Amino acid sequence: PVGRARVRHNCAADTAPLHGPRPRFGMAATAAAASALPVRCLVVGAGPTGAACLGALRANSAELAVDVWDKGRRPGGRMSTSVSRSSPSRRADLGAQYLTNHDRTFAPWFAEMHSNGVLERATGDIVGQHKAQAELPSYTAPGGMGSVVEAMLQGADVSAATRLVRLEAVAGDGGQQWAATAVEASGSEVCRNYDCVVLTLPVPQLLALGGSVGAALETSNIASALQGVRYSSRFALSMWWEDSDAAELLDAVPWAGRYVSPDESASLRFISFEPRMHSSGESRPGEGGDCGTAPRAPALVAHSSVSFGAERLEEDKEAVCAELAAEVRRLIPALPDPCDVRPHKWRFSQVVTSAKDAAAAAAASGSGLETLDPAAAAWVVPGVPPLVLAGDAFAASNIEGCLRSGRAAAAAAVDAIRSASKRRC
Repeated sequence: PVGRARVRHNCAADTAPLHGPRPRFGMAATAAAASALPVRCLVVGAGPTGAACLGALRANSAELAVDVWDKGRRPGGRMSTSVSRSSPSRRADLGAQYLTNHDRTFAPWFAEMHSNGVLERATGDIVGQHKAQAELPSYTAPGGMGSVVEAMLQGADVSAATRLVRLEAVAGDGGQQWAATAVEASGSEVCRNYDCVVLTLPVPQLLALGGSVGAALETSNIASALQGVRYSSRFALSMWWEDSDAAELLDAVPWAGRYVSPDESASLRFISFEPRMHSSGESRPGEGGDCGTAPRAPALVAHSSVSFGAERLEEDKEAVCAELAAEVRRLIPALPDPCDVRPHKWRFSQVVTSAKDAAAAAAASGSGLETLDPAAAAWVVPGVPPLVLAGDAFAASNIEGCLRSGRAAAAAAVDAIRSASKRRC
């Protein structure tokens, strides 16, 4: 069976779990276990990059005690699965809708996830997809995209609703460490020392951290290089229907997904219809599955265009998504009235300007990086306790980029820890 993350929700109001009740383990328990081990590592971000990093760390360095913090209420990052507050059966993927295997290097990962029932081959018709993309193997997640990240975390303790706000280099046992301070949803702070920190945050959030980490990034010219990293922004809208509407919905929507051209709509870019997006019964209205998922209500997810997201980013998401819902109804006039609607704003949707390209632009203006390779899938900050920067901004803005960056971050972290240990000796 596939392991799942054990999540401790550091917030007053809990949300419905994706796979039924899960045990919760507090940060104190994790810290107690870590204190008996020589090296403590913190991975910040429980999205696909952080999960890939954790898996590689545990596979290659058993002596590490690793904590995972995430500001969200459950693992997944931009692959999280949204759950309606009114009904746990109303779930939808508001980020990635399907995963494509472009690079054969990652074929074993897709094969393993498929054999474990976490992924299934995508068989639904996606209208408007580029021919080259359509010819590649693609997969969907019957348990929601969040279940993919949970499977990658393999039973790890994840401290959810825990937002890192400060990293301070301090003198610790045996040498320099990072004092990591986080704020929980309740407003209380928690601080813990680590020998190594891996940051998989979106770059603007990374640059906004307080503490001496800012000076370390400035001294090495990393901050000036990363200032040029850019993300697109989008709105996402999930619409749910009762099971009794399933037949009418299937008549109204003949495809699994549809790319919307600018000629058709200035505000919408992609629409996903979940009953057709998944080929197995686990996601069909009114049916259960054998992957531990509850029956899922029929759902449609719409993503805004990049230009629309940029223009309306600072506006109220409820009002903006009401416009998107009306646009969906215009494009699909036969849709029955939904029973539930949920808006979401992705401030950092996909990488537009990568760290590599931003570093090249900074170098052209005289702020080059002298101590690291800007093309690396993870960057090690020099002159401080082991600190590694990773995420899709350092590789590619897809699942394979996250896997590549997470694995590179783990290798870089282990090397940095060993180098620091040698210096102390």
